[in-house]
Amino acid sequence: MTGIAVETIYGIDAAKRGWVVARASPDLRDVSLHLIPELEPLFWRVVRDDGLLAIDIPIGLPDSGPRACDREARRLLRRPRASSVFPAPVRPALHATSYEEACDLSFQVSGRKLSRQTYDVLPRLREVDSLLWVERQQRVFEAHPELSFMMLAGTAQGLASGKKTSAGKRERTEILRSCFPDCDLDHLIRETAGLAPLDDRLDALACLGTASRICEGSAVRLPGNRVEFDARSLRMEIFA
Repeated sequence: MTGIAVETIYGIDAAKRGWVVARASPDLRDVSLHLIPELEPLFWRVVRDDGLLAIDIPIGLPDSGPRACDREARRLLRRPRASSVFPAPVRPALHATSYEEACDLSFQVSGRKLSRQTYDVLPRLREVDSLLWVERQQRVFEAHPELSFMMLAGTAQGLASGKKTSAGKRERTEILRSCFPDCDLDHLIRETAGLAPLDDRLDALACLGTASRICEGSAVRLPGNRVEFDARSLRMEIFA
């Protein structure tokens, strides 16, 4: 893909109390971590101030059936990390007010019910979907942390250890340490301990790495062979 010239990049991951935001220059200097309660002010800032962000949330929702980018992401990650890519819900289920209603709406158009994990993410999906239109996809990109870590590690599949295990946290921290050579990563992790769990902060930093690759034109886009669009003309794609 072609590179994008911007002033500031962001990597974003959902957390219990809001959104964890990793911020840096495109060359990954001046790295910082913050917690914000909602995304709208940041989205406007990205457009106004010539920024770019990569966020771990589905962008573009199918009317029925799975997204090609999700299938491709699971194929690349392989077991056991393939399970970290949960199926994006169908758009008809987006505004359901109960788990039962969401499952019914999903089953009607796709033949599949929603997992409880997917249902719990619906409020985050609604927030992002309400802030996006076609033009904003020039600055806002979907990422997935496990794909980001795979790319940063230079491996042919996802990492062996889960992100919530001690081994997984150590492995991901070491990978990020090589990604941010000008950042005292240990100090950054210590001083932001109160923001969110470590795995959420590491995921935001991994998405920041993807944002940097998008800027320099070296990011991988899934699916690679075609572009899919949802009913709102949003591209359904994941960058790594």
